[in-house]
Amino acid sequence: MDWILSFFKKIDSIEVDQESIAKEKVTELKSNNESKQLDIRLMTKDDCRRITEILFHGFYQFIQYLIGKDEDVAILNIVRLLIEYNFRRYQDTYVAEVNSEVEGVCRLTFSDSIDRKMPGLPGMIVDDFSPKSILRTLCSGSMANNLMKIEEGDCLIQFLAVGENCRGKGIGKLLLEHSYYQAEKRGCKRIWLLVSLSNPQFKNLCEQLGYVSTKVIRVRPLFAFGSEVSKLWLNISA
Repeated sequence: MDWILSFFKKIDSIEVDQESIAKEKVTELKSNNESKQLDIRLMTKDDCRRITEILFHGFYQFIQYLIGKDEDVAILNIVRLLIEYNFRRYQDTYVAEVNSEVEGVCRLTFSDSIDRKMPGLPGMIVDDFSPKSILRTLCSGSMANNLMKIEEGDCLIQFLAVGENCRGKGIGKLLLEHSYYQAEKRGCKRIWLLVSLSNPQFKNLCEQLGYVSTKVIRVRPLFAFGSEVSKLWLNISA
């Protein structure tokens, strides 16, 4: 399957001196984590509805492309069913609370995670999909699993999103810092994520925290991304 998917993507590697670029930022990020009381906890099933709203607004174009529906209520319902159906697979999903309200979410995947693939589709949702949506979902899911393969000692931030009304208030930064802390606690050697270049604000935030862009990946529109994606990673200090 991997060699087939290689025809639908193009990867440009970027030469960087990772140690000289990242070393100072790693120290800064580590000290920030130790000094802050993060209001972040593991996701519970009661959070599914709020997480649905955050992911709906954070990845709206991506979700609409896959599902192929114009009605926001229908899309919200499908996303909620997906999250509830796959809840047990989200064992390393964290939420950020502001005044007891969930306003951010991120999912981490480790090299020893039980299930490292993208979420599955329950039959009741597949029945509601058009043939075009099923094709897009299968292609997109296969490509996502291909791009998100992790090696021994890796931590992958599979997704990260912040509530629409709370962006620009440091929640994304707190989730990135907490992700680094969890990866360090698990003995990981590096932490990485994929960032769409159509989201320059988040890419800049990652780079401010020491993440280094090592690859630019172009994926054909059928595989949902539709634009360039950058792979950013950060060494974890011993």
